[in-house]
Amino acid sequence: MEGTPHITLTRWLVGQYEERELALASAEDLDEAIRSIVDEDSVVLWLAAGDHALAVAASHGDLTVMVQLGDDEFYDLVGEATAHGTFEMGQGGQWVDVPCRHRVSLPAAIHAAHTFFETGTVDVSRDTWERQGRTAL
Repeated sequence: MEGTPHITLTRWLVGQYEERELALASAEDLDEAIRSIVDEDSVVLWLAAGDHALAVAASHGDLTVMVQLGDDEFYDLVGEATAHGTFEMGQGGQWVDVPCRHRVSLPAAIHAAHTFFETGTVDVSRDTWERQGRTAL
């Protein structure tokens, strides 16, 4: 991949929406950006490289990671594959139910973001990624 991904931070607060571009020069800067959003109400850090995008979503200490690798190719990072049920997470300024298996640790979210930051993609053939629409809650 040539250059660094385009990075955007979107934040939803009660009745407000904010979107701003971030100029992150290194993986360490990305690390710091992810750590800074973990406890917010509803935030997504977007990394875009060509037609690929990775999103780290944060809400009240919970994190999820999603990657888009084409027009109809979306994957969620799986935290604990055997986890059942759902948890509520602020996304897009509203509360949504998210499968518990999609809740990931801070180190896992940072690792996925670093990989994307450095390469513009992630290896979804590993069992830690689940294609969206393929399994039930």
